[in-house]
Amino acid sequence: MGIRVPAAAAAELSSIAVPEGRRLEPGEMHITLLYLGKDTPLVSALGAVMGSHTVARAWKPFTVHAALLTSFPRNPDDGVPVIVRVVSEELMKFREEVRRAMDRMSVPYSNKYPEYKPHVTLTYVDEEGVAPSRIRPVSWTVDRMTVWAGEDMDSVVSSDVYLMG
Repeated sequence: MGIRVPAAAAAELSSIAVPEGRRLEPGEMHITLLYLGKDTPLVSALGAVMGSHTVARAWKPFTVHAALLTSFPRNPDDGVPVIVRVVSEELMKFREEVRRAMDRMSVPYSNKYPEYKPHVTLTYVDEEGVAPSRIRPVSWTVDRMTVWAGEDMDSVVSSDVYLMG
């Protein structure tokens, strides 16, 4: 489950020069809130939608900002993720509320990376990543979250839940 990057912001992020690799298409760009897994059962996916709705009812849209290009260590499945870090106090609080809602709904999610580092992945490369560098800031409004579940992230469920607070 995550936050899709709107088209205008994704276009700006796509224009950032990054090393050659498996570049994400603008429509694939997102901020992960929680990773539910590739084999999420339908009952868990629907629980995630219900839990997301309980959080979304209390939240108004908020703004996030990306201004730092960097990379994470090598991921054994995909290579080295080249990312832009996303900054927002509201996002950190929002994600924590979503996490608590999933716990209340008994929706399992991965805790492989216990420290939450919000980001948007731009590409995966085979060699070294990039040295941290500032980029022209890109900001956008978060007005919804999306629950994805299934082998291709959306083959079981793909549901947008709008912030209504």
